[in-house]
Amino acid sequence: MRGKRNNTANIGDIIISEHYPAKEFQVEAYTHERYYSAMYEEESIIYDATCLGTGQYTLFYQEDVKVVVKAEQADDYIRSKYGDIPLFTSAEEQAIVNDILSEFSKHEKATIEERGDVEKSKPMSELKTEEVTEEQRIDRLLDEINDYNGLIRMFGDEDKKYELAICEAKAKLREITEGGR
Repeated sequence: MRGKRNNTANIGDIIISEHYPAKEFQVEAYTHERYYSAMYEEESIIYDATCLGTGQYTLFYQEDVKVVVKAEQADDYIRSKYGDIPLFTSAEEQAIVNDILSEFSKHEKATIEERGDVEKSKPMSELKTEEVTEEQRIDRLLDEINDYNGLIRMFGDEDKKYELAICEAKAKLREITEGGR
């Protein structure tokens, strides 16, 4: 294979770009693409990165970035330069999100009660095995895992309680799908 390029940055690295000279970004993921035709071959590496100061999500071509801190030192660097970065830039934004989540919870609870679908509102741990099919248990566990991942993305998980809940749900899934092996 001719012209194989290597990525300049890795996941977790902190990069800068000539297009945003005053901002630093952390690499979340990258894509390595190769395009072939009869006339030519094209190759590109694109980085998905988040601004450390604003949380802005941006894409960069490899040609536009320079690594300033490797992933291994990134956490220490971020803490020393930015402190603990809040998820929201202001108390007002946090209050708005809390209001939305509160209203959503009230609406969801009212909808469940109106339908009389009380069983769906129970946590997985309270459901008896006979009450639901194996398929329903799997669906609920997968939903639970997705919900906890969403909570981690939105609010973080400093005390690792969401990660622990995910591990427990995955263990239950293994037990169901592997028949207790």
